[in-house]
Amino acid sequence: MDCPYKAVLFDVGQTLICTARAVGEVYVETAERFGVHVQPETLNETFNQLWAERRNSLHAGTNEDLERQWWYDLVADSFACAGLHCEPPKIMFQARFDNFFDELFDIFMRPETWCVFNDVLPSLDKLRDMGLRLAVVSNWDSRLEVLLGGLGLARQFDFILTSARAGYRKPDPRIFQVALARLGLHAGEVAHVGDSYEDDFVGATNAGIRPVLIDRHLRCPAGIPTIRSLEELPQLLTGAGVAG
Repeated sequence: MDCPYKAVLFDVGQTLICTARAVGEVYVETAERFGVHVQPETLNETFNQLWAERRNSLHAGTNEDLERQWWYDLVADSFACAGLHCEPPKIMFQARFDNFFDELFDIFMRPETWCVFNDVLPSLDKLRDMGLRLAVVSNWDSRLEVLLGGLGLARQFDFILTSARAGYRKPDPRIFQVALARLGLHAGEVAHVGDSYEDDFVGATNAGIRPVLIDRHLRCPAGIPTIRSLEELPQLLTGAGVAG
């Protein structure tokens, strides 16, 4: 059966890759080199709570500086509230918090900090064999290009479009419109795959793009069609499979 689409866009986090270890563990290990000690479980819980509260707090308009500052504030507040009596982070780090953050920011650009899901490369190869063009549309900063290169994924895509480079964040439809312009395609010729109902499913839908929601951990709202693996994608896009 022929595929009605000419290109597929992909989110990155929890769609193509995930962290190799809990974020809190990486934070704690790095902080210990700066003389700051905190329980990994406590910091991971604090980070996850703040991430859930703030992940949509950046305005639609964005750039490299705004995204770096957003992460700086999130990391600082994670430490300040992780059972440390809300001490100012720069006191906790003996005024070296900026150096700590610079090192931490670099760590999350390294490929060894991340894992590629097992279904990714075979599925991307299959989609390429179907004649589909592939690209990334992700709420990320410019570290993503280096990271995906180090993970051996960058060569799979025609381009990697980050929110910091586009100036818009999903679910703003304008970031999808930037991607469509780069592809030279109409919205109806493109599908988008991601794990966030709001950013990916709603964002793509509002841009007129076919959304495909991947739910690797059974966390999506009930009643929303999903796939569990990218291996389901080729059949789904040709109409031979139905997301459930």
